[in-house]
Amino acid sequence: MTIQETIVSAEAKPSSLLRSGLTLNDHRNLMLQRTKETGFYDGLERLEFKESDPIGYERIFSKLRAGLVNSREVAKKIAASPIVEQEGELCFTLYNVAGDCIATSTGIIIHVGTMGAAIKYMIQNNWESNPGINPGDMFTNNDCQIGNVHPCDIATIVPIFHEGNLIGWVGGVTHVIDVGAVGPGSMSNGQIQRFGDGVQITCRKTGVNDTRCATGCTRASATCARPNTGSWTRRPASPAAT
Repeated sequence: MTIQETIVSAEAKPSSLLRSGLTLNDHRNLMLQRTKETGFYDGLERLEFKESDPIGYERIFSKLRAGLVNSREVAKKIAASPIVEQEGELCFTLYNVAGDCIATSTGIIIHVGTMGAAIKYMIQNNWESNPGINPGDMFTNNDCQIGNVHPCDIATIVPIFHEGNLIGWVGGVTHVIDVGAVGPGSMSNGQIQRFGDGVQITCRKTGVNDTRCATGCTRASATCARPNTGSWTRRPASPAAT
């Protein structure tokens, strides 16, 4: 085998993110199969830890829940968007590997489902191979085609690793005041196509090593009707934007 063939083979069969050795999509499909066959989520008919140590179980769950609520309250205090700071339209949620909710904060609870849909989109479309899912990565989504409510609800999703294995995800949604739609504000309704909705980001990797990428949304800005030029003139949609 040549060096080039070795590289192609390695790219075609990336090492698994899971301890089981399965791909994320195979893991989720098997979980759905067990759920269908047994009538219980992932085939879990009993929560053995909860039964054997109910107080310990509740203490752990309470700490997870408190961490999510605390994250939401901190975000409210530092947010630039008045819709977040004054109205409290934000939500933080912890997910398992398959993208299903484990615990969530207070807030706009519909976003438990919107962020879960984004995680499942990445799983089903082999994000683990391209662009890759690594410790310290950040993904951003506000695409309504995969579950989001409207583009001004922007989700940041981060994978959680332990000892080199993916064990879950955490996500947070905040409602920003404007994403460059045809009309001003976060509830523009004059557009006749999705390119008039403003910037749309489809689960783009926007950070690595816990650091935001300065150019992470460059391509997505092609859908912006009002880019950062101070102009209210609509920008023609580019074929590359799709």
